[in-house]
Amino acid sequence: MMRIKFILLALLLTPSICSQDIDYMKMIEMEIGSSLDDVKTIWDTSKLNEYGYLKGETIVNREKTSYLKYGDKSEETIFSCTYSFIEDSLFSITIIPRLTLEEANVFVNSLEDKYGKLKQELDLELQSFDVEKINRKDSSTNRVSFGVAHKNEKVKTSFNITNLRLVEKRETIMKEFISKNDSLDGFFDIEWGSTKEEVIEKMKSFNNVNIDSLNEYRVDFIDGEFGGVKVSKWIFAFEDDKFYNLLIEFDSKIGGDDFEKMKVFLIANYGNEVNINIVYPSTKSVSLNFFNWLYYYNSIEIIAKINLKGCCDVERPKPLRLSYTYVPISRTVLPKRPPNTIIVPIK
Repeated sequence: MMRIKFILLALLLTPSICSQDIDYMKMIEMEIGSSLDDVKTIWDTSKLNEYGYLKGETIVNREKTSYLKYGDKSEETIFSCTYSFIEDSLFSITIIPRLTLEEANVFVNSLEDKYGKLKQELDLELQSFDVEKINRKDSSTNRVSFGVAHKNEKVKTSFNITNLRLVEKRETIMKEFISKNDSLDGFFDIEWGSTKEEVIEKMKSFNNVNIDSLNEYRVDFIDGEFGGVKVSKWIFAFEDDKFYNLLIEFDSKIGGDDFEKMKVFLIANYGNEVNINIVYPSTKSVSLNFFNWLYYYNSIEIIAKINLKGCCDVERPKPLRLSYTYVPISRTVLPKRPPNTIIVPIK
């Protein structure tokens, strides 16, 4: 009971956040060309830190791009703000705030003070405005856009500023990796599509790992270590005797040092070749993802992925888990995969 009172008191004392409290103009003070660390520093040392936090960071080493995504602390999705970088130079800022029509007009007035004429007075119809402004720093061109859509008594707004020269640079770099697929070919030397016998043979190279069970769909191993972290279980999944998924369950729980240890290990092994997406720790989970993809013009196809995750409640944590997945097979198999356990209904 005492604990519940403390929680209620904390909720009462926590200041509520509404859209009027948020200084959206502060979010676009970062100069085009700023580094990722510079943007982080501004957020961490300014008023923005009072109502927003870093929700995720994506580093795409193969195309030399990275992204920072911020959101509000209210958990009501008042806004999202994304900063996009190419070779550690900020080239685009996108803000999606939840505003009333009156607030949207106030925001646009502030934008006009900074960028010049953008609009006529906003009404209830879908409107978007684009202007091109010269970036005084290097004489390149920035495109400034603002859009408003009124639907079902709600207003959806969006703001974007993009440097066209850096966008062209990003496209040039991305074209270098069209159809490149030279990483994430499996779990180390166990390639996607390996048979159960091949997996069992190659797992002998892992010290103190023992086979636990074998059936049509999977091979389970127990014990051993991976990346210096003690393993509880290794679960290899197969379709038509072809390896497509591995789940490693560690003895560790969320809140320990092993997540950081595994993060360092995975980045050391994969960080220079595949995408890295880091979801920063929250009260519920922490996650680190790697993706291997093919880039076709304006579309991306995920080929394989790695996910390291700890979840969910710190007081009742689930084990730290790491998974390797070959997507082309898993897309068709996972919905049909037989359950691990059968629960008998209670009459």
